[in-house]
Amino acid sequence: MLNDNEVYIKSRDWWIEQFSEDVKDLFVLHLGYMFFLNDHYMMSSDYIDAFDCGIQPEDGSQYWVAPFIQDIFNEIITPKRPDITAAIKAYSAMQLS
Repeated sequence: MLNDNEVYIKSRDWWIEQFSEDVKDLFVLHLGYMFFLNDHYMMSSDYIDAFDCGIQPEDGSQYWVAPFIQDIFNEIITPKRPDITAAIKAYSAMQLS
């Protein structure tokens, strides 16, 4: 009988936790590659917004990082893989804190 309402995988919690960790690792690596190869994806909108409003943007504002990207680095990427953050900081001109 195929469905007899028994749970045959006793360590299902372990497999779910392992899958969760694997998905987090893929997410961190994907973001790391994306920001390493295209650092302008981190850019805050202040620079472009200034041009759209017809005013001169502040010096260096093209290197500002969007606040939500900084939060992603602080809360997700750096605790899991500080080496990725260090490589992006070394390679990029963006002002990650």
